[in-house]
Amino acid sequence: MTPDKSERRVYEAFTDFPHAERMRLVREIALRSYKDAVDLSACRALIYTYPHSYFHDPLTARAARQVLISLIDRTLIISESALGLMKRTDDRNARVALFLLGDPAVYHDVARVGNPRSLELALQAWTATDLDPRRGLIKQYRNKSIAHRSDPDPGKREPFIDEIHTISGRVVSMLAHLATGAGAQVEATAVNSDTNYLSASAFWKPWQTITGA
Repeated sequence: MTPDKSERRVYEAFTDFPHAERMRLVREIALRSYKDAVDLSACRALIYTYPHSYFHDPLTARAARQVLISLIDRTLIISESALGLMKRTDDRNARVALFLLGDPAVYHDVARVGNPRSLELALQAWTATDLDPRRGLIKQYRNKSIAHRSDPDPGKREPFIDEIHTISGRVVSMLAHLATGAGAQVEATAVNSDTNYLSASAFWKPWQTITGA
């Protein structure tokens, strides 16, 4: 993985860290990544199962719509935070861990206590997502409309919901594989799509009953 030009200084600073410290950072970030994967997976399921046609009561519909918007915002924040550029040596997003794993010595020692196949899958998911042109739409929307308030870049539209779902799904995969690859203790069902969709459907069911659907 080659760092972006703007990341070069931070990347070089990370490489000066002692080997043991880089190992510790990868494991620390892997644990955080698992928590983000669980959170993101739940948000995606709630968005996917949102019952658009059930809210006949205007007040209920407005409240549910606000919940949906908040879920989308949270999904974009987690996704872009995981993929975002390294700006400081105190950054602890998944991108930092993946760059640190670019050192063969760090990769070897992490894989030895974790799962090398999962590390490979995490790197593959990161590469595929980072190169996907739809990620640029998500990055802009998160930066211009959620994290900050500024005019959007000319010629760039807002991302469609299916694009958000696709990119965030890859991020879930990347984060979960990073966690298991680094040896973090994980609960497989917490990021299982089927399990989360069932839970999300159960969450929306009372709303449907209230509105007489």
